[in-house]
This record gives sequence, C-alpha cells and structure tokens, in this order.
Amino acid sequence: MGRAHMMSARVFDAIPLSRLADRFSRMGFPLRRSTITDLFHRGSEELRGLYEALKERIKSSPLLHADETPQPIFSEGGCKRGFMWTFANQKLALFLFSQGRSGDVPKELLEGTSEHLVVDGYAGYNALIEEMLSLRVGCLAHLRRSR
Repeated sequence: MGRAHMMSARVFDAIPLSRLADRFSRMGFPLRRSTITDLFHRGSEELRGLYEALKERIKSSPLLHADETPQPIFSEGGCKRGFMWTFANQKLALFLFSQGRSGDVPKELLEGTSEHLVVDGYAGYNALIEEMLSLRVGCLAHLRRSR
C-alpha cells in the first residue's frame, strides 16, 4: 500500500493518520505517524497542479452547489472542530478543508464566478452572494427538513 492508498483512506474514508499507522504496524510495516503525515503532505504537494486546475473548472461553472460539514481534527491533547467544504457542479467536486466556518472560505474561492449558487440558509454565504450578484438557489433537502 502506498501513498495513494494513505491519501484516499484519509480523505475519502476519514481514517485518521494515527489509525493508518496502527494498520501498517499490524501488517508488519511499523511507520511513525509523523512519517505518514510527511508522505500525505508530500503527495498533496505533488497533486497541487491538478487541484488548482480543478478549482478553476469549479469556479467557471454556471451552476454550483456548496456546503460545509463539521470534521473533527485529532491533535495532541484532544479533538478540535474543523470544516470540510464541498463545491460541486454536475460533474466535478472540490473539497476544501478549513479550521473555521467563516464565510471567507467560499468568498475567497468563488468571488466573481458562478451565476447560480445552490446553498442552504447559512449566513456565511450572504456576503458572497451579494457581491457576486448571483442567484441563491434554495437547497431542497433543507426545505424538506424545515416542514
């Protein structure tokens, strides 16, 4: 199992790097968590060009969906709360991690881009929508739950 496996296990399966280190140890490959972290970050840097191209494709979409989901951050001394932001069109999805839920995250990524933005009622999107002069398209899942 290589770097691609570690990265996909962490990102897609939400497996903490410490748990991945434990798995490798049980298979006879003792790896320190710091080594796995270094490999993860190195892989991220190698994929940066692809990620930047994906951001440009997402930004140019005329219809875009956005949402943020709480994501625990395991660290020494406890667990903190971060957010995984998702920006998607009909074919592509971009994931962006942030330690906060500030409206600056979608504003920084999407400023001056999409014509229609499908989001829930979270106020963090308000400034972005006002400045973009785009149309906020209501999220049907949240509408259903509010009944």
